[in-house]
Amino acid sequence: MAALELIEPQRFAERFRSAVQRWWHDSRADDLPQIVRHFHQVQSDELLVGPSRVELPPWAEDD
Repeated sequence: MAALELIEPQRFAERFRSAVQRWWHDSRADDLPQIVRHFHQVQSDELLVGPSRVELPPWAEDD
């Protein structure tokens, strides 16, 4: 899909940020830093764009 340019990077990032906000309150919250790292890797490797800013709650921030 990325190679065919069927994914709009900005829209993809918006949907991802929305999902992260929902995940703050469930069992995936502890995995958020790793999920964001993987998302940034997809942006770089597949969409050929820089990483989007994804805000995490202070308790979930990676050091």
